[in-house]
Amino acid sequence: MHFAWVTDPRTCVVQDAELYKAKALVEQYRKNEEPKGTTLDQIKYAKKLYESAFHPDTGDLQNVFGRMSFQVPGGMLITGGMLQWYKTTQAVVFWQWINQSFNALVNYTNRNANSPVSTTQLGVAYVSATSSALVTAIGYKAWLSKRASPFFQRYVPFSAVAAANCVNIPLMRQNELIYGIDVQDENGNNVGKSRLAAAKGISQVVFSRIVMAAPGMLVLPIIMERLEKKEGFRRLSALHGPFQVLVCGAFLTFMVPVACAIFPQRASLSTSIMKRLEPELYSEMEQNTKGNIPEKIITCNVNNQDGICIESSHCNNILRNHGEKFIEPRMACPSGLACCKSETKIQCDIDGLKGICKEKCDYYPLTRNLGEGFLEERRGPVCKKPLMCCPESPSKVSKTCNGICKKTCYGNEKLDLKHGAGLIEERKIKTVCAEDETCCEHKVITKNKCGLVRIARKVPVLGKEKLVYVCAGTLISPKVVLTTAHCIEDHSISTLTIRAGVYNVPKSNENPPDQLRNIKKVIMHDDFERETHINNIALLILTSEFELNPHIQPACLPPMNTDEENLAQKCIVSGWGQTSTDLRPHYINSNFSEIPKKVELNVISKKLRKTKLGPLFELHESFICAFGQSGEDACKGNGGAPLMCPIPGEALRYYSAGIVSWGIGCGENPGVYVNLGKYRDWIDSQLEGIDTFSLQFQFKFKNSKMANYQMGSHTHKVPMTLFKENRAKLIGELKKVQHLDNKAVVLLQGGDNISLYDTDVDYVFRQESFFNYLFGVTEPGCYGLIEISSGKSMLFVPRLPEEYAVWMGKLLTCDDFKQKYEVDYVHFSDKIDEIIGNKHPSVVLTLSGVNSDSGLSPKPVFFKGIENRVIKSAAEIEILRYVARISSEAHKKVMQSIRPGLHEYHAEAEFLAYTYYVGGCRHVSYTCICGVGNNSSILHYGHAGAPNDYEIKDGDILFDMGANYCGYAADITCSFPANGKFTEDQKLVYNAVLAARDAVCNNAKEGVSWVDMHLLANRVMLQKLKDGGLLKGDVDEMLDAGLGAIFQPHGLGHLIGLDVHDVGGYLKDCPPRPTQPGVNRLRFARTLKAGMYVTVEPGCYFIDCLLDKALADPNQSKFLIPEVMSRFRGFGGVRIEDDVLITKTGIENFTLVPRTVEEIEAHMAKRVQPVAELK
Repeated sequence: MHFAWVTDPRTCVVQDAELYKAKALVEQYRKNEEPKGTTLDQIKYAKKLYESAFHPDTGDLQNVFGRMSFQVPGGMLITGGMLQWYKTTQAVVFWQWINQSFNALVNYTNRNANSPVSTTQLGVAYVSATSSALVTAIGYKAWLSKRASPFFQRYVPFSAVAAANCVNIPLMRQNELIYGIDVQDENGNNVGKSRLAAAKGISQVVFSRIVMAAPGMLVLPIIMERLEKKEGFRRLSALHGPFQVLVCGAFLTFMVPVACAIFPQRASLSTSIMKRLEPELYSEMEQNTKGNIPEKIITCNVNNQDGICIESSHCNNILRNHGEKFIEPRMACPSGLACCKSETKIQCDIDGLKGICKEKCDYYPLTRNLGEGFLEERRGPVCKKPLMCCPESPSKVSKTCNGICKKTCYGNEKLDLKHGAGLIEERKIKTVCAEDETCCEHKVITKNKCGLVRIARKVPVLGKEKLVYVCAGTLISPKVVLTTAHCIEDHSISTLTIRAGVYNVPKSNENPPDQLRNIKKVIMHDDFERETHINNIALLILTSEFELNPHIQPACLPPMNTDEENLAQKCIVSGWGQTSTDLRPHYINSNFSEIPKKVELNVISKKLRKTKLGPLFELHESFICAFGQSGEDACKGNGGAPLMCPIPGEALRYYSAGIVSWGIGCGENPGVYVNLGKYRDWIDSQLEGIDTFSLQFQFKFKNSKMANYQMGSHTHKVPMTLFKENRAKLIGELKKVQHLDNKAVVLLQGGDNISLYDTDVDYVFRQESFFNYLFGVTEPGCYGLIEISSGKSMLFVPRLPEEYAVWMGKLLTCDDFKQKYEVDYVHFSDKIDEIIGNKHPSVVLTLSGVNSDSGLSPKPVFFKGIENRVIKSAAEIEILRYVARISSEAHKKVMQSIRPGLHEYHAEAEFLAYTYYVGGCRHVSYTCICGVGNNSSILHYGHAGAPNDYEIKDGDILFDMGANYCGYAADITCSFPANGKFTEDQKLVYNAVLAARDAVCNNAKEGVSWVDMHLLANRVMLQKLKDGGLLKGDVDEMLDAGLGAIFQPHGLGHLIGLDVHDVGGYLKDCPPRPTQPGVNRLRFARTLKAGMYVTVEPGCYFIDCLLDKALADPNQSKFLIPEVMSRFRGFGGVRIEDDVLITKTGIENFTLVPRTVEEIEAHMAKRVQPVAELK
């Protein structure tokens, strides 16, 4: 069909302008740039014109008389002339010369650009072919004239044509006969050059050319011999010539395309013959193949281009671009093989999804309809059937069309009514569905409790007789359910059935209707161990597929070898299992839930896993652990239910990270789940060959090889992309500054090592916060540069002497720094003047301004990145969440280990040990404040003059401590009695502060003034103190008199981030610091924005100097009861400090410690030993 298309003579009359227009359209189509509205027929016609008129190798417009499309009109005229005028020698000479001249023109026009023939070689071939044709024709004519009837002289032209082909083609391809052609083994490996293979291939081409001319030149003489005997035809002698021309045209119209394909364009050579006739090549083959000589080497030829028949997956250069666009049956190799020039792999491209053509994919193919199909697949090179376009790795698998390919869409979920029809407009869809399928929306529905989105992925396994619940399963394909081996090992498949789309199991008429499927086959893991539950996994192959709809959807599976560190911290498990540890039946003589229940669980790392099996118990690596709040867990009957975790960056999309396996009790210990990431290889291998597919979600976990900051596998991983994003935000702000041009650069200096006075000992280094924000560099002595125009980043690092390697270990190279911190360039800092000078920047931007907390100034000139630090990014929020969690756990450990008789610094030591040992936090964000008794009223206690050295007694304790991770701070304060029991006075003051904290947390959100929150906290606390008998009078008047500042002399809280008192408080465009008493101590007075991270830290202190001042002031003393104030002198103080994230609708509190009196007393009752015992 293709050759009939290319040789269509009608294309010869098309004007050059239209031909070039067709070429342009084809090239636009291949680049996906064709004009909007172009139809499929227009593209097909343009391709037809292009391939019939332009050289396939060079793309040049061919001479019209040398084109393949001129073969029929040119050949019919010349062949008709040779057959009509053959009787005289002059006629024979003329027509043979015309024929060979035409052949020479065709050969030259269609010459192989990759194997050029010189002008001399072309001339020799032309003269030799013409001479051989004339000698054959004249000699044969003279011989026949004496020995045969005139009829046989009609075959003189055919004999001349055959002889000329035997001479012309070998001479045109003499280089191949001299040097040989590449031959390959059956695996597509080059084994040498063979002249014998070249001769075999050329002989086949000669034969095919003769076959092409034979029907017309052999049959037409017989027809003419009979017609000329008829009187009527003989009288019309003037029509004999035109008649033969037309008949020749009819024969050639059929034979030109047929002859190109009728001969199997391949040559198989026995290696035994090659050993005998080409011993040198055989020896080379033996050496190249290490003695593994194939029995046959198959060569091929496509339009005078030689190649080797190999699997398409080994070929990157198929002759004549076979398979690149529309159907082009130019391949002359056995099914599954292609005529190729090299052994490299064929690259295929399905709408931007690149792959390799193979007979069988190792993973799921890139398209539902494999190989040639609809227009969408022709965007790039496609595969010729029966080959398919396969992904090179699992991450490239795509089985959806921005939705789900199904025979019928549910409700109004259809995405494209015309999908699958092959229209150009469909190219916006990533992957093509089969012709009889429709692209349907992949709906995600959320509801309270479990909701249909989650039960869409899990299914109950039921006893067939009474549909009694047995266990749960996870639907991973329309006909495959994943469950645990222990769930089904004692059951026969004939007694079980799968029910999908069910919500209330006892109900028989769900709406929408549920579906039942029987089990065809069970595949249990061969190494399943009943006692340990290792390899507790099984696949249930169903008799038929479930009809997918929004309530019945396969679960996404994780990438291979996923572990806890890659999982989200919070996941969900749901199922129909027991809802309590008692065995009271709920329905159908069972003890399971009628409807699915869900719980939210925390996935925990290997380091934190504990079970009742003891501290030495080591859980197998194929399991993951998760736990919820007390009493929340998967329970008996939930085996096989999916542990659904959110897909990073995908709103409301989940994947099945694991399936419920086992646990000790329900809600008492972490539950144990089969880690599906560890079994992806097993699942894929078991499903190989089964007519189904499973869905692997299209995202990547953070690559373990990606540059990141991490203090061990159990700690939080901070990707270096965070700092790249911070640089991008800074550039975005700077580009808004009108007076800056594109040659401006940002230059920041990192922190330096500081020696301990005149010694050679350094303080523990901590990076300067702005430098840390933009580069994340942990080493001292560095500089960082950012080009505003290009966004390129550059580090300057100190050039250390070689002998430093002895004391500091391996010295990093510039390339090491580049890879570690993912910057664009790294140079040594001694080159900074030269490199920046060569850039000729118009402005060098550095830090400027005064820190509103410290009063200190950084280096001049200008900086625009402060506001960017105020609003935290998603990655920063996760770091802050982590360091707040570690700090919270450390505070809880201090609560349980502290007791009278220890010293304040023991609490500090406990906190430091936990945050460093467990959390990888080398630094704390500030000096730990561990004040007991009256020391708790000293706001910044713990300094060098008061180094947390007092002995702890039964009085109040205030611990203000926060860890620091990757430069990001936590700041948490807990107040509690050392003996674990609050006195009535302690409860009164503590609950007043707690009420103030609660009031702020309940009212803070985007758009609220922080000043208003401070005043609200003061009002609530003063009201509670009044209610408790400490104060008297009107609360509003107390506020007007500034009484709040007597009991809380500090502000409500502060911004927190890379600095514990983070930047952004009093910027140029922000409200100024208030001047009235109380609020003048606020560290910022801004209106809250979503993304701000602040501390909420109301406090109540009984500070002698402030109480004396208030008692001496008539405006304040009227609210105080002197005898009560005397009772509280020496009490110290209470502060409650939480780290919270501001959202549009409220706050998210990252501090997770006991806060009510009851919670604190209950937690402290569970005493633990401190980090070390005193002897």
